[in-house]
Amino acid sequence: MDTSFKKIVVQIGSYGGWLIVSKSIGFMLLPLYTHYLTPADYGVLALLDVFATYFGIVVSAGFSNSLMRYYHKHKKIRWHKIVYSSCVTSVFSIGLIALSISLLLNLIYLSVSDVGYIKSDIIFYILITTFINSVSGITFTLLRVQGKVKAFITINAINLFISVSLNIVLIAVLGLGVYGFIYSGLISAVFAVSIQTFWVSRYFFTAPSKKLIKLMVKYSSPYILTGFVNAFTHNMGIICLTIVGDLSQTGIYAVGQKIASIVGVVGSSIALAWTPHMFKISNDKDSAQVYAKSTLLIFTFMLFIGLCLTVVSGPIINLMTSSSYHSAIIVILPIAIGQSLFVLMPVLRIGINITNKTKYIPLISFVSVLIGFPIALYLSNIYGMYGVAWGLSLTWAINVLLTMLASSRLYSIPYDYKNILIVIFSFVMSIAFYYYYIHIELLSILSILIYILMIYVAGVFSAEIKSIMDNGGL
Repeated sequence: MDTSFKKIVVQIGSYGGWLIVSKSIGFMLLPLYTHYLTPADYGVLALLDVFATYFGIVVSAGFSNSLMRYYHKHKKIRWHKIVYSSCVTSVFSIGLIALSISLLLNLIYLSVSDVGYIKSDIIFYILITTFINSVSGITFTLLRVQGKVKAFITINAINLFISVSLNIVLIAVLGLGVYGFIYSGLISAVFAVSIQTFWVSRYFFTAPSKKLIKLMVKYSSPYILTGFVNAFTHNMGIICLTIVGDLSQTGIYAVGQKIASIVGVVGSSIALAWTPHMFKISNDKDSAQVYAKSTLLIFTFMLFIGLCLTVVSGPIINLMTSSSYHSAIIVILPIAIGQSLFVLMPVLRIGINITNKTKYIPLISFVSVLIGFPIALYLSNIYGMYGVAWGLSLTWAINVLLTMLASSRLYSIPYDYKNILIVIFSFVMSIAFYYYYIHIELLSILSILIYILMIYVAGVFSAEIKSIMDNGGL
């Protein structure tokens, strides 16, 4: 097996380990938050989180994708520095403009109304924090592209340590409530960007290129609309159930969605390592074959993770929640499938990305939602959270299919549709076996073995894939 494949596997394992640790620490802090923050405080934080998400999409403007796209276009260090500096300058400039406009709108709103759920100074702090995080996100992307996993995890670990320590002191000791949470986020963001500046930026920053920035803006701007549409899609279940008016099912669905997000955590570790590598090998002669085979491998693996989570979801829900939330088990499978499909998006978009046809990405996302949302809303009205979960999964399936067709047409990627169908059939049969023996725990676990055996017998992982792995394609 080639060392490049081993390196990717190590990176995926490292990113995965870090994501699991960071998510676990966040989960362990829940007792602190629930003890010292009121439900009203939680409502404020939820609104701030939504606000910060959309503001961050605008400020980041897809320039992390531009960095990955153009970084390996030339091998000279000077070019790499220009690409990085152009991205940082662009995000910083967009952030200043967006920050100024947002603060101005906030002042105008306060001048005509004295009613608001969130104080203006909190909005100011969250805007500044999101702005700083968006700028530092470019440096984190640079570390991913360079394969510097240790630096990436170390800086994030320091940031997490500072944030957690400040949360404990400001919320539990000083009793600052929401302000404690906001202050800790802002201070840790400043520390993170300071460490980046000392460790990376001061050595890598140079004069940006106006010509390159123009190319990057054209390439990355569609990701703004895509980010908005994807954020809407992720929240589709909550939106549909809220419209239908069943708040109890909304809460239960949210618990199931959180548990199913484990699939997304695993997928994120793959994307963090694999996405930059896809751009790196874009000029190789066999890159199209590698993209096709990697899609099959990742798809197969993600369905395997989804199956494993579905099998153990019963004990997890029983252990972590009260009996009133146990019905969340019915949404685990469809949401896990949706998460598995979402993980494929960066892989499937490669043909669109390397041909600079990124304008198709928001169009595909919008069409998917246009078709999927009415179906999800209809299903939620009839079958509740179970229906909307399948509606969400269907929306991502439509997105995946359209993206695959567009990407392969633009770059001629020879996807192995036969083996993809075999994998889907194996997954369906394994799920059917699981549900048939769901009340017999030992037999239901065998569904995982059935999935593996069916794929092995069908010869999905042929010598051709092994050859690509051995040649360093993965």
